[in-house]
Amino acid sequence: MTEPGTFLTILQEGGVGGGSVTPVRADRHPTRGGLPTATFKRTSYHATTRAGNRIALATIFPESFGGGAGMVAHELANHLAERYQVLLLCPGERTELTRRSNGMKVLTVASAGPDEVYYPSLGRQTASRVFDWLDEFRPDVVHSHDPVMLGALAQHWALTRAVPFFFTLHLLPDRVLEFGAGDRSILRARCLVQPVVRSYMSRFLSDCDGIIALNDAAVRSLSPYGVRARLFTISNGRDLRHFRCCRNADVTGAARNLCFIGFLSDRKNQLYLLRMLEHLPKTYRLQLVGKALTPGYERELRDYAAVHGLSNVEFLGQLDQSAIPNCLARAHAFVSASRLEVQSLTVIEALAAGTPVIGLGNETIDELVDDTVGRRLPRETPPAEFAHTVEQICSLAQPEYDRLCRCARARIERMDWTRVVDATATAYEELASGLRLQYRFSGNPAPRARGLRPLTYLYSHVNMGACALFYAYHRYRRVMPGLIGASRTPQAV
Repeated sequence: MTEPGTFLTILQEGGVGGGSVTPVRADRHPTRGGLPTATFKRTSYHATTRAGNRIALATIFPESFGGGAGMVAHELANHLAERYQVLLLCPGERTELTRRSNGMKVLTVASAGPDEVYYPSLGRQTASRVFDWLDEFRPDVVHSHDPVMLGALAQHWALTRAVPFFFTLHLLPDRVLEFGAGDRSILRARCLVQPVVRSYMSRFLSDCDGIIALNDAAVRSLSPYGVRARLFTISNGRDLRHFRCCRNADVTGAARNLCFIGFLSDRKNQLYLLRMLEHLPKTYRLQLVGKALTPGYERELRDYAAVHGLSNVEFLGQLDQSAIPNCLARAHAFVSASRLEVQSLTVIEALAAGTPVIGLGNETIDELVDDTVGRRLPRETPPAEFAHTVEQICSLAQPEYDRLCRCARARIERMDWTRVVDATATAYEELASGLRLQYRFSGNPAPRARGLRPLTYLYSHVNMGACALFYAYHRYRRVMPGLIGASRTPQAV
């Protein structure tokens, strides 16, 4: 465990590289759209920081939104706040700085958007206010979970202030459009959008000081980009204590419950699970937990179930996180046909609950699942063969089944939040120490990522401008029905 104050001490002893830069004031350049720039003097940015480590984290999702990436970002911030001074930058109803009961500061930016996507209002005035609040907080490390919107704004600030910048890679850079964003109509012309996305990701990754990859698959995905950042492999974290109380399912009865938790989407491939269910006896029941990313896919699933007489499938919708342990405890197996999962939280939670996992190969299944905790099947496995494997697992004698459950719990012990926070704090310390030594011997008075390069500057302005535009559009869509309704209401006499 990293002792509090360790990496701050490294930074204060001459700063990162022994002579980093301190922002004196935020100037608005008359020819640059009025977005914040900075004037610097050559002293340590951290020389006057008060005692205690300061960490700024950024996410593009409000609390309880955004799937795994959003959940991990908020939970990590709360766990770090138990040890350090933390500021969390995230979307909200209004732009304001508040403090929670645990001492964590939350800097929200007024945002609007469709369902799971929230566009922040990053106009000139708002961006300036966010920069001023970050200047006042004076973080020693900035850590973003997303490469766009507020995540990109956090990187912009870190670059202009010479503060070490971390990025957690929750996606695969070359397959960004296969995640939730790819379902949005504006991004469906992938052959046109992909080159721009690759250029943007290449620039963003090259401006990182440290990158946290969740597993080996994430590390391999970075090889085409030739990143110079320090790489750390740190898994997602979960509060395993919530799942340790789950009892093993009873396999002596006739009924069998199967479960999958996740957004209803083409990438999650729930349609395959329905086709698999056709090959199982009616005593098998499939529960699909999660809401649809796009309404069309849920309609397709429901229509398929109706046409093929699958009365043994339940669409439970989105459940509160507190209900997930009980849902998994009732399941005899967690089944997954997802095409792409960097490191699925629901697979981790299923294993933590002692639920055997049966899945088609993907990044998560390849990392965590084998015959000792369930079954890992080739990606091209037919639904009938998948169903046969499910029957094999669910037909085990209770002692053999219990052995799978014990191994499943043991498999993910390293993913408890306590260990993950320890590893993250150590990464902060090692990066700060490495940068200090690197620039002490090179004689360079400032760390590597200093200021905004031309392409970085361009993309930063595009990010802010696009966010402001989409925010205005979705804000307009939100208020217009009310205004129209009010205009049609007869005036009181």
